[in-house]
Order: sequence, then C-alpha cells, then structure tokens
Amino acid sequence: MLLKEIYPLFQVEDNNVECKLRLNEDSFSWLKTVAGFANCHGGLLFVGVKPDDFSLAGMDLSTIDKQKQLFYQNVKNRIEGDLDIKTDLLAYSDSGKDLYVLKISIAEACMKPVILMHQGFPLVFVRNDGFTSPATQEELIFMSTHNQPVKFDTIASDVPFAIDDFHDLDDFRFSRTNKHLDVKELESLPFFDRNKNLYRGSCLFRDVCDEPNTKIVCSVYPGLTRGSDLVIASNAFEGNLIKAYRFMNEFVQSRMNHGFLKTGDGRIDIDAFPERALFEAIINSLAHRDYFINGSQISLDIFKDRLVITSPGSYYQSGPLSPTYDLARFASRRRNEYICNVFCYCKAMEARGTGFEKIISEYASADERHRPFIYSKNSLFSIVLPDLTYAPGVSIEADSISVIAENLLRSKYDLDILSYCYGENRDVKDIAAHLGLANSSYLRNTIIGHLVQIGYLNPIKIGNAQCFTANKGKVTLK
Repeated sequence: MLLKEIYPLFQVEDNNVECKLRLNEDSFSWLKTVAGFANCHGGLLFVGVKPDDFSLAGMDLSTIDKQKQLFYQNVKNRIEGDLDIKTDLLAYSDSGKDLYVLKISIAEACMKPVILMHQGFPLVFVRNDGFTSPATQEELIFMSTHNQPVKFDTIASDVPFAIDDFHDLDDFRFSRTNKHLDVKELESLPFFDRNKNLYRGSCLFRDVCDEPNTKIVCSVYPGLTRGSDLVIASNAFEGNLIKAYRFMNEFVQSRMNHGFLKTGDGRIDIDAFPERALFEAIINSLAHRDYFINGSQISLDIFKDRLVITSPGSYYQSGPLSPTYDLARFASRRRNEYICNVFCYCKAMEARGTGFEKIISEYASADERHRPFIYSKNSLFSIVLPDLTYAPGVSIEADSISVIAENLLRSKYDLDILSYCYGENRDVKDIAAHLGLANSSYLRNTIIGHLVQIGYLNPIKIGNAQCFTANKGKVTLK
C-alpha cells in the first residue's frame, strides 16, 4: 500500500515533502529536515513511510505516541526559533490491524534563520531541490535581511474563539471594571481574526493555555545576591496570563516584609513593596515579555533589600540600559500590542502607558537608596523595587550571574564557569585550574560539553587551542 492511497496529494519527495520510516534517537538527520523546511517554505514530514518506494510501514497508537514525544522533545531541546508545527494521523488497515502514519506539518518560520544546535555548534539548514543542505552565506544574508517584523501576539492560531474558554479573563475584567467580557468589544481589540480564530496573544488568556514559553519562577533569597546555594522558597508556574499574575502577586504578598513608621500620635503601616507598584511591575513583565525566546522564564526574585522581576526580551527597540532611575522619560514601546490591548480592556494598563510613572509615584516619599529602577542587558529586562522596610536601601553587587532558563544547568560548577568565561576566552586547562579540578574527560565532555550543547558556552578555536566564551545572548552579569 502506498502513501498516495491515504494521502492523494502526495506525489514524490521534493522541496516540501520528506518521508521517514521512523524517527530514531540519532535525531540530527531528521532535525535538519525540520529546520530546513522552516527556513524555506515549510513542508511535510511523513513518518511510517519507506523512503525508497513510499510504501506504508505504519505504527500502532502506542508507537505513534512515542514517536511524537521523541519529536517534540528533540525540537524543543535542539532547535532555536519559533516553529509552527502541527501533527495529524493518517489511518489505514493492514491484515486486520489499525495502523497509522504520522504527518508532521512545519510552517515557514516568521523569523529566520531557525538554528539547529549540534554538538554545541549552531547550524543553519535550507531545503533545495528535494535535499536538505547547510545554508550558504548568501542564503543567510537573504534570510536575515528579508525577515518581516512579526510580533508574536499578532500571529493567527488555528484555535477557534469560544467565550466559554475565558472564565479567568472574565473574572479579572469584572474585578477591575464591574463588566463582563463582550464579544463585539473583543472583536474590535482585535482578539480573533476574520475566521474567528484566536491570535496567539489571545491564546495566552485562555483558561487552558498550552502556548509555550509561559514559565515563571518565583524565589526568595536570604541575602543580597544569589551567591549562596540557599533558597528560602521557590515555586514555578506555567499557564495563562491571568493565573500568572495571581501566582506572582500571591507569592510576593505572602512573603514580603511589613513594617511601620512611628508618628506623634500613632504609626503608619508600611509594606515592603507598594501594592500599585507591584501590580504595575508584574503586568509589565507579562505584557512585554518576548514570547519568541524558547526555554525562557520570567524570574521574580525577592532579596533582603529588593524585589527583581526579570523578563525575557530587552527593553523593546532599545539597546542595553544601565541601571536607570528616571523612568518617566521612557516612552511606552509595546512588544506585544494585542496583549497590551487586552490588559487595557481590563483596566490593568492604560493606553498611554503610564505604568512606570505609577511606580515612581508609589515611591515618591522614599529616599535615594529606595528608588525603583530598571535595566536591560542582552535579552533580559529587569524592574527593581526596593524593600521599603529595609533601612539601608538597595546595594547591588555585580558579581552574580544570571542565565535564561537556569533550570537547564546541571553542575554546581556551571555558574562559576560561565562567570569565569564571561569576559575572556578560556581553554579547558584554565577552567580546570580556576575550579581546582583535574583536566579530565568528565570536565571536558560532561560539564563543559553540556554548557556548549545548550548554547551557554560558545567554542572558539584560537590557534591549536579549543577555547570557550560565555554566550552573552543567554548569559549576563548582573
């Protein structure tokens, strides 16, 4: 039985179609195809088809499930870029058995190039003449210069709009405006397209949100930096933006300090972080996060002297920012227009973007050591709210290291290695001496090799020596 008998549109393998008998553990061969499709015009990958004659060699449902898990796990861990992927099952019968072919649709990427990480090296592939091959310099330049400025939240999904999917959003709007959601008003935001399919930004508000890159990690540290291994509390969350706000707010409210100032005839109660300032900082991180950055997270960290909310994505359309206290001079720049529209609709943001001004206003009576500030470096943006109950104020030491998706780290030496390699190229011998370890294959292959594989260390050849430097797109000192 041939593939075209259950999928009549199939003719032969070409620029947009490839067949695989099975997806194997050695994923490089088929991940190249996925990346190549995404960097060109998209394509279809059929699994359960013999590539030599296109006859069916389908799978039962249990095997299909394992193949899908293998596919998505490898794509998530090894491909960098925002991919639009859909999977379908093509059913047929053979000798009384129900069998299936896995059809994987890979859309052309909005932002190119899509990068495949292999043995720690970033590789770019394209699909031409029915073959997957490394991109030429000319093709790389073409991809970079012909990218259209696409915003994550304006991309249409294939999820149909249904008002019953938004109870959390309805409750949030009602709590702030005393009004429920209105379908006509949502349409005008816009919330869905002419086919009544949600935009990806709207999908982030669904009660059941399966959009990637929504992870939030909230932690409490006993000191002024992350320098100690001791963490008092740490909780993680993934889900819709309304639950995300509640999670972050409740985490802070239940753990922040409270104090008071004595007055002549009584006292004035003081919260560590003013309620309105905290609200604005949390909403800002959710609204302006770069949802294109795979494997990333918003980090909310409570230190002895301050609260720091760090979100993926630098200050939009701006270069690096050193710690900046004059927040009023920053114009509102929206990375996610449609997400901001929803928050404005719920009276959680204002159309003219006065969130920073409200934070300043809440700290108006504070001294110089208790002024809120922002900073941005590489692909991270941070808002810092000083703890008003901590008399000495904020003092930041620039000796701690921060990485996107810190959960990918394995070894207790990882942060030390990244910090040591941040400013200079270091070879294995230097790293071993710095750590006080032997120059062993375990250090080279397991510890350093993992940091290279996840893209936090970049290998550099200097003469005959193999050196390493921290990838400043994913690692920053702060």
